[in-house]
Amino acid sequence: MSNAGKQENVRFPYDRFRRGQREVAEVVKRVVERGEVLLLRAPTGFGKTAAVIYGLLLAGVERVLYLVRTRNEIEPVLRELSRFGVDYVFLYSARRMCPLLRGERGEAPPPDEFWENCRLARLKGVCPYYENLVQMGDVKGPVINAVRRVAPSPYAAVRELEKLGLCPFFALKMLVDDVKFIVATYPYVFKRDIFESVFEPHEYSDYVIVVDEAHALMDVSSILEERLRRRDVEAFAAEVERYAPDSEWGRTVAARLRSILAKLKPPPEGRLRRINKTIVLRAVEDPGALADLAAEIRLEKFREALGGGASSAARIRVAATRVAVFASLVSLEGVEVFVTRGKSGEAELVALPVDHCVVTREPLMNAKAVILMSGTLPPERFIRDVLCVERRSVSIDTELLYGSNISGKYYTIVTLELTSRYGERSGEMYNMYASYVKTLAEELRGAILVVYPSYEFMKEIVSRLSSNVVMVSEERDTNIDALRKEVEKLLEKHRVVVVNAVAGGKLVEGVELTRDGRSLISAVMLAGVPYPQPDDYTKAVIEKLAEKVGPVQASYYVYTVTAYVKARQALGRAIRSDEDRAIYILGDRRYLNPRIRELLRLKYHRVVKSIEELREALRVAVRRLWDTSVHIQ
Repeated sequence: MSNAGKQENVRFPYDRFRRGQREVAEVVKRVVERGEVLLLRAPTGFGKTAAVIYGLLLAGVERVLYLVRTRNEIEPVLRELSRFGVDYVFLYSARRMCPLLRGERGEAPPPDEFWENCRLARLKGVCPYYENLVQMGDVKGPVINAVRRVAPSPYAAVRELEKLGLCPFFALKMLVDDVKFIVATYPYVFKRDIFESVFEPHEYSDYVIVVDEAHALMDVSSILEERLRRRDVEAFAAEVERYAPDSEWGRTVAARLRSILAKLKPPPEGRLRRINKTIVLRAVEDPGALADLAAEIRLEKFREALGGGASSAARIRVAATRVAVFASLVSLEGVEVFVTRGKSGEAELVALPVDHCVVTREPLMNAKAVILMSGTLPPERFIRDVLCVERRSVSIDTELLYGSNISGKYYTIVTLELTSRYGERSGEMYNMYASYVKTLAEELRGAILVVYPSYEFMKEIVSRLSSNVVMVSEERDTNIDALRKEVEKLLEKHRVVVVNAVAGGKLVEGVELTRDGRSLISAVMLAGVPYPQPDDYTKAVIEKLAEKVGPVQASYYVYTVTAYVKARQALGRAIRSDEDRAIYILGDRRYLNPRIRELLRLKYHRVVKSIEELREALRVAVRRLWDTSVHIQ
């Protein structure tokens, strides 16, 4: 393996450092050597990935778990590691890597069910890819060569391993003790059972943990959430009758859960209503016993499915497992149960953590050292109080220390007429928002990103936009890659395209709308302040946090800090390179609130009171940001 991690051999792979990179690397080195936490706020374009890797190598790290939110964010990290000449391994969803689940042979099971199917397939010796891995013995050399051959693409590496007849996930897992850097998605650290199954006998204390886009930890429900639907309970009851007919207890649990769901009325779409979790716990009695029953049922279904081959067996679904996993999560302290409206309109149960510490405390408190980094990292006190990182930390804000990389590249307009405040939402207000969006489309070129607080709010405004406004809209189940391609195609035919998205959604949280390295977005409008919806879930989070910091500070963390992060994430979509310029329209008078303004740290250039003033401000902004002979691209 490479010796690049030894301090004397470390070389920075670029001709020169960007401003602040060398200094950040030195801080990373000191933090790691002292076993501390680094809170690094650095915007796109700073080069924080390269700076952090360089600092880690200077510190002579032995094991690093470098975490990213999604598998799409793995490749940029691998590209930087390749430039440093460091050997690495990557891990993302084993279910998505599994060769048995490729093709159009039916829907893949959920992650927990997949792992149970995978375990049985390995125990029974029916997975040819895993059997090849076992029979070939020491395959680390071929695996490393396959990864290097197509570096830095993780998807190409998975395909190469599949061509060799090997299980991609377990082939990659074999390398975790032979490399310094493991680039993985969040669940590999923030779900204890997954961490143990992959990294045993190691503990968190054996690793330096780097969390990229660490602002995402503010939404722990995206990491830990389980749902229970009426159809799950009906399927569970049917499984008991067919595969465990002697289990009277199983019938009783199914009947109790059926009764609970039958009595529930669904809340409005997008809202959560809290129920007493003891109702669910009394119904299931013993989550462990449920897991045992589910294992028995799965074994019988697996035997049946083997007649159709290993691929059919890998796809079996066991409702009893979904019930057991849901019950197990509900049993945890800091987790509560809510009712939501499902796609079918029926009431569904959802178990969610209301205490962030359930997810973040153990790994971040026990790691050898921690680096949390993001362009929109929440304040240091938030990290301590909400994420429970109560250890010595060092905070670096590169914009304060080394200057903003967007200074002079944007023009901010604040509107006084508009607000998304619940008490002022009306048909008249929605019409006014639609008029402002239409004005942007008339005055500007390129892609105009309009970001709304929620899907429901977005629908009200989009429905009021005239048909001559060329636009695309993000939905809950939108394929973001397809949406991005659609925007690019529309911009080839039209002067302007309005892209409607939701704060905190997939589009705003990381999809690049660029061409040849330049942003396609000429303007971002925040259509309201993206505060969390004031439903029972938000209230439960505040109540839990208030036990530690009091109700005023808890509300500030949950509402104001969350809104700031979502707003900055949305605005950051526009300026992705040194050549980019953008107009920011803050479509809510509450952006003049001193606490929000202090967090945003943006210069406000104009405050407008009408559509006419907006038109004038837009024309001034265009003249300032772009030469009038050059179209906005």
